[in-house]
Amino acid sequence: MQQRAFGGTGVSVGEIGFGAWAIGGPAEIGGRQVGWGEVSDEDSLRAIRRAFRLGVTFFDTADVYGLGHSEELLGAELHRERDGVFFATKGGNVRRPDGSHAKDFSLAHLESALDGSLRRLRTDHVDLYQLHNPTPEDIERGEIFGVLDRLKTSGKTRFVGISLSKPEDGLAVLARAHIDAIQVVYNALSQRAARELFPAAERAGVAIIARVPLAWGLLAGRYAARHVFAADDHRSHLFPPDRMAEISKHVEDFRTIVHGVSDRPAQAALRFVLADPRVAVVIPGAKTAIQVEENVSATFAPLPPKVVAEISLRFRDVNL
Repeated sequence: MQQRAFGGTGVSVGEIGFGAWAIGGPAEIGGRQVGWGEVSDEDSLRAIRRAFRLGVTFFDTADVYGLGHSEELLGAELHRERDGVFFATKGGNVRRPDGSHAKDFSLAHLESALDGSLRRLRTDHVDLYQLHNPTPEDIERGEIFGVLDRLKTSGKTRFVGISLSKPEDGLAVLARAHIDAIQVVYNALSQRAARELFPAAERAGVAIIARVPLAWGLLAGRYAARHVFAADDHRSHLFPPDRMAEISKHVEDFRTIVHGVSDRPAQAALRFVLADPRVAVVIPGAKTAIQVEENVSATFAPLPPKVVAEISLRFRDVNL
């Protein structure tokens, strides 16, 4: 596994991490599915084990993934290997007793949420604690940055960061405070982050964690244009049939570009993300050991610069 510097922290991590959202299984908050459908815990544990043995060190999760189940699985499999792994988790999303959804980035809530994550992960600290998609208003008020400082001072997290949906929110964060990492969507069909956020983060010494590198699995080439996701998979409301038909055209174009360069579209998609040296780590999801092996194989052969340039130009304005 190739190693990369994690921003200005002085720490290096394997460039391909393990995104642990999917292994949390189905979960519902506020009447909406927030999971990736049914998954076998045995398969998930094998996937985690295989990832570690192949050199994966960065494991990214959140307290809302499976409502804590993702963290429990990581803790069960990796607590004996704690010195060799980098645990990154998130907090701030709340499922109220009545099932409704809320965001809470107060110090009181996040201290409690972090303690819960530590119990499930079976550790006394995490390596990175991230606020989970704060709103632009949360960022503008700025109170969340003081909360992050307090959490870091507590010793329960080595580093702090923010997971965001929009690159412009990352620019707003960098303008207001110093954090250690920003997690943001970046893939061949969603390239906006590379244009302004990546240069700003590099100047600030902030690590970039590239999430959704396979475009919610679509770039892996496993789904036909008419595919309908199961009701317990959050992609069922992200990608209804009419949108799937539209996106499948881009996916097919991507496959045409990488044909003959990479055996599998998923590997090519990861290699495109890794072609940007400003990315500290990419975190594809995996439900099985086979998927882990396919993901990790992307570390061994970079895409030719000509292919990277063609993908960058062809899908520059897609913004999935």
